[in-house]
Amino acid sequence: MDLSVLKLDDEKLVINLDIPNVDDENKTCDIININLLSEKIDYLLKLREQYKLNSATNLDSTIEKLEKIFLQNEDSLMKENKLLYWYKLGQLYSLSSKTKSKSIEPLSKAVKLDPTLVDVWNELGEGYWHNNEAELAQKCFENALVHERKKLPLRNLSIVLRKRAIEPKNDKKAYLEKGIELAKEAVNLDIKDGLSWGILGNAYLSVYFGVKQDIKYAKMALSAYKQAEKLPFAMLNAELHYNKAFASKYSEMYEDTLLSLDRSLEIEGTWEPAVRLRTELLKYLDSVMTLYSNKGKLKPKRIAAMTKELATIQEDPSFRMYAGEILVPFNKLKDGANNRVVVFGKVIWNLCPEESFPFTFGYIDSFGNTIVVTVYNMTPGRGFIIGDSIKIPDPLVVVTNFDYKNKKYCFKTIRVDSPAELIVNKRRLPPAWYTAYTLLTKDKDELDKVHKGSNF
Repeated sequence: MDLSVLKLDDEKLVINLDIPNVDDENKTCDIININLLSEKIDYLLKLREQYKLNSATNLDSTIEKLEKIFLQNEDSLMKENKLLYWYKLGQLYSLSSKTKSKSIEPLSKAVKLDPTLVDVWNELGEGYWHNNEAELAQKCFENALVHERKKLPLRNLSIVLRKRAIEPKNDKKAYLEKGIELAKEAVNLDIKDGLSWGILGNAYLSVYFGVKQDIKYAKMALSAYKQAEKLPFAMLNAELHYNKAFASKYSEMYEDTLLSLDRSLEIEGTWEPAVRLRTELLKYLDSVMTLYSNKGKLKPKRIAAMTKELATIQEDPSFRMYAGEILVPFNKLKDGANNRVVVFGKVIWNLCPEESFPFTFGYIDSFGNTIVVTVYNMTPGRGFIIGDSIKIPDPLVVVTNFDYKNKKYCFKTIRVDSPAELIVNKRRLPPAWYTAYTLLTKDKDELDKVHKGSNF
């Protein structure tokens, strides 16, 4: 029995399963049995697990040929093993997005014959998910987990809950946190499964954007993506590296962002999201470097007037400081967190970049020291003008210092996660200035791509 795959080149495969040729629609084949067909489909499933099946040039014709054999020999095959017949026919249909919807009927029949089959419930849930029937998909994965805690339904349920979190009737926070819990459990069952690590990273990133924009969640996402990178799964996965770049960007780890995007494009050279993000990031960094180095092209006389005004304001008795806080010049800030410290300065330039980037401005203190400030979750259309006086408590300093394609990027940033943290011209900003970022994902494709070496 020849179960080989003929390799044409590095990207294309031709499936050769040595299947009997049955052209007559009414003709049965004596040499066909359910175990033989099961073996053929298991081989195709193995290719799917290795992320090779989607590159096969004759997948659709292979499915069509096997389907014909199933249907023409239905009576004899069902006499052998009715449950296996429906299960394997459902698995056959699940191999391609073109036939995945057809998998629901045979898999439903299989699970009725034996409701304890975890893998059947999982495949059925994937079929419903492909059909945009999220609630039914969720029930299938939950039914699977009642019988056994396996990594496939765990991570699939994690994906579904994260996507369903945006439905008005659902508790967004609870759904997203449950998504993390399930993804963690899947990882713990097999710590060498890169796909599970990637899905855990996505779960953390979803909480960062969907519940609480605490940078620790973006960093936990990064940690999970880095674990996934170490495993064979990452070798074929452009989206994993893109996701890592996405998390790195929001952590202001710009060198890592660019390296991850480069890796993504090495795998899939013209993938538009990665090309666009790299272009936008380089444009942003170039703009920051230009504005930072020339102080927004402000004249020395204007800068001197600003620093003098800052010194005067600080000496005024009405300049309020909370108990225990210390006002320090920018050059006395340490890298990282500066607790119980306050900085005070004026805006000397501003940058309103693409929507996925923070509002960015140049900041000068009374001593003439300058630094970059990034403000996240700023409502589009809002911003500060040159000359605004801004107080920032507990400044978090991020250092950018790297070379990329013969260009040097070197500056320090004060990262502000919400405009609510700022005091602008002696006043707190109203709630209208705050709008949380949202994470735009492919609502249906993440689970569908689990079998294609993608995960987002």
